[in-house]
Amino acid sequence: PEYRYGLTILDAQNKQTFPRKKEQIHPPEGRDLPFDILWDQFTKEAKELAVLDHPSEWDRHMAWMSLLEQYTWCIPSSVKDLPDISLYDHLVTTAGIAAVLARFHEEEKAWNELDIKDKEKKKFRMIAGDVSGIQGFIFGQEAEPPKRAAVRLRARSFLVGSISQATALHIIHALNLPPSVIFREAAGQFLILAPNLEQTRVLVEEIRRELDQYLIRRYGGELTLNLSDEVEACGGDFQVELFERRILQASNHALEKAKTAKLSFALRDSGKAWNPQAFVVDFYPRGPELEEMEPSEL
Repeated sequence: PEYRYGLTILDAQNKQTFPRKKEQIHPPEGRDLPFDILWDQFTKEAKELAVLDHPSEWDRHMAWMSLLEQYTWCIPSSVKDLPDISLYDHLVTTAGIAAVLARFHEEEKAWNELDIKDKEKKKFRMIAGDVSGIQGFIFGQEAEPPKRAAVRLRARSFLVGSISQATALHIIHALNLPPSVIFREAAGQFLILAPNLEQTRVLVEEIRRELDQYLIRRYGGELTLNLSDEVEACGGDFQVELFERRILQASNHALEKAKTAKLSFALRDSGKAWNPQAFVVDFYPRGPELEEMEPSEL
């Protein structure tokens, strides 16, 4: 409660990006914030960015998100109530919701005012992911010389985070959604907002099967990524008093359910019966074998 962020550009070399005691922040709390300090520089860079040619829409999204983070990370999302998130977080999540709604109404051909304002229709599907087996994978390896142990631990931790992040990116690329729909991605977990369409469900099922097969062959099931898209949500579920229970808790519950059927998409056939041949694993090469192979062989 004693610390605040000052209005400043996000920069690794700027020591002012660390929180300071509120008595050291100028102007004092309660006064009008001098947003013009950031505004002039922001508009200058925004105009330059707007005329740039980007290789893809994805690159365009990332460029704008980066610019917004640089200038709005320190601005409260609201000055009327509890400013518990930054303006950047507010802008990005709002953009994600808008993108998903646009896709839903485009695919459903429902652009009339009544459909758009309908907050009871389940227009959203939450895609939750969680890497399992982390502790065993990181700490359960063969004994290492002390000098190399720390490096190995950091490398394995990085790998776990990379699997989660790569999966989240793979999903939104497959669904052709912008990066702002990733509401959470940290510590081997992610939560994605997607349109509640049949094509979403089909794509997530295909990706889950692909992931299960890869993780079995690459890590022997030691690492798994639980994926669930069971939770559907309407606009009303995003209200403050409902969001925790109907979206966050419901998504966590769906993930716990998915953990009871780890790798099942790879071990069952399309008829949902066990496939005995799937239990015979031809592992991807590891260690020295992997290093000796040509990229084309991989």
